[in-house]
Amino acid sequence: MSSILSDKAQLQLVEGPHRPRHTIASTLHIVLSTTAVLLRIPFHLLYHYVFIRHRSPLVQDLGRSPFVEAGHILVRHLFLHCYLPPSRPVFRLGFPSKWVKEVDFAGVRASWIAPPARPDRTEDEVVLFWLNGGGFVHDVGGMSRLAYIKLAKMLNKRDVKFSIFHLHYRLAPEYIYPSQLIETLAAYKYLVNVVGIPESKICIGGDSAGANLVTAFLLHLARPDPRIQVDAFGPTPARPASALLISPFIELVSTAPSRSPALHTDIIDDGGVFHGALSYVGATHALPADLEGWKHAPSWNPLDWFAGRPSCDSPPPAFVEAVLAVDKPEKEREGAELFGSPYVNPNPRVVNDLSWYKEALPGNGRTLVSWGGQEIFADDIVAFVEALRQAGVNPSELVKPLASHDWALFDAIVPFASRDKNGGEQARPDWGLGKIADFLAAQVKAE
Repeated sequence: MSSILSDKAQLQLVEGPHRPRHTIASTLHIVLSTTAVLLRIPFHLLYHYVFIRHRSPLVQDLGRSPFVEAGHILVRHLFLHCYLPPSRPVFRLGFPSKWVKEVDFAGVRASWIAPPARPDRTEDEVVLFWLNGGGFVHDVGGMSRLAYIKLAKMLNKRDVKFSIFHLHYRLAPEYIYPSQLIETLAAYKYLVNVVGIPESKICIGGDSAGANLVTAFLLHLARPDPRIQVDAFGPTPARPASALLISPFIELVSTAPSRSPALHTDIIDDGGVFHGALSYVGATHALPADLEGWKHAPSWNPLDWFAGRPSCDSPPPAFVEAVLAVDKPEKEREGAELFGSPYVNPNPRVVNDLSWYKEALPGNGRTLVSWGGQEIFADDIVAFVEALRQAGVNPSELVKPLASHDWALFDAIVPFASRDKNGGEQARPDWGLGKIADFLAAQVKAE
């Protein structure tokens, strides 16, 4: 039996109805569409940074550098507008380091990021249990690995014994909900019951889709979903001591104004992340009539490539209201109906019970939520943070008004990414990561 089938048997993962294949057509698409985008970037930069510089929002409102804007366009294209098999390897690319050690234990696949001279993880004072983002369909952990290593070195230089346990959960559409939460539970039980790290030393964290999984997992620990079970690794541990949510994809289907800006300034767009959400619940090939066009995403239209249009449309408001209004028992929901499940879509509209947030998320400043004011999730995250306040969680906040999605990670590793019109200390590349290090170090003092 292959390792994938063996892991599936051990963890009872759920295979999706559609497995993307690497074909001649998918390779041709990424070559042609990426060539078109690379040709478009110089014209886009000339237009905004030369011809209309005096009134371009990129220059006058954000103060974004041309280098960073070019990176935004290219990453948004590869991440959201290309077929998965040929584009995934770009985001899996990691950087070799003595600080990284791979783990494969009975279906739990992860990386330890820690000082190579200190191999005993039970000596750690804080362990960050990390779930990367990627819209549920990409593993972008490799791309962000430099930031993880930088954070680990930053804390260890402060004499905080710190490591990161980065879970490589399986991706949609090959594996769909609740597979990723089953893997999260297995990894958490492995950390506590097998490795021997107490819950009081664990901070669970994630960015984007990973932060969605973290929030949903904490809701599960508070009020378990019977579909999320792992028989191995002993009893289910108690809640971790703290939580870190970076640019959480907290609302999978939304009509908030920030989701469809007049000018796309974020590194992601609403149509692309909606397609990832549909893949996560296994709904990309079982759609209602008003979403039939999604079967043809990503686009083969050269005009879309040259114009920089989103490859997929945002979810229609009528569709959003319909799926959130479905009244079914939790165990009977499937496909797009799962957008009405708190374990899939853990935002205030769906959770609809503030006491559940109070039970699930660490309180008194031990939950840190970070976001950028220019990201498409901004309105949804603000509503989520306000709900946490009303619930009595009292989260800590880390906001950069002119920044885009996942800025807290990318500012530290992408040249010029931290600079914007506001300047000041927030323009330092390590400012955001330093604030996160402060938050994690405070966990040691609070014990």
